[in-house]
Amino acid sequence: MSAVAETAGVSRPTVYARFRNKEDLFRGVVEHVFNAALADVGAAVAAGGPLAEVLFRALGCYFGRLYDEVLNLDGYEAFLAAQQRLAADVAKRAHAEMREHLGRALTQSGAAVDGVSRAQLVDILVLAPRAFKEPGTSSRAYRQRLRSLARVVAAAATGASAEDAAGR
Repeated sequence: MSAVAETAGVSRPTVYARFRNKEDLFRGVVEHVFNAALADVGAAVAAGGPLAEVLFRALGCYFGRLYDEVLNLDGYEAFLAAQQRLAADVAKRAHAEMREHLGRALTQSGAAVDGVSRAQLVDILVLAPRAFKEPGTSSRAYRQRLRSLARVVAAAATGASAEDAAGR
């Protein structure tokens, strides 16, 4: 906690006034990262536009941000293990909110795929990015994969080509 106080430029009592212990501090960090990402996702969906771009912006705000801020850390495996142990409820709430935002984007666009529900499209959008995280993947390559996913889902959901779904 001393290092946190020093880095933040505050006293240790100030840190302890907000966080009871290291675990509480960790939960606060996880909540902050998810809340910031979700605020950006909400703005991306509200801004509207071609479905592929809305989906890409939403995916980038959420998964891209988490990739940049967490998965590029040295020892990110330990961070993820700690998240599961100390803040699984925070992550679960954030993932549910992300699903709601994606569902809203699909609903606003009127997107539909015969034989595939909106919930299934949301599943694809939420689960596929996890498979894109191969060791050594750069943030740029990861975001390009997110863009391709958004284009493919938008094309399938709107009956357009990937280029047309992207608004080109």
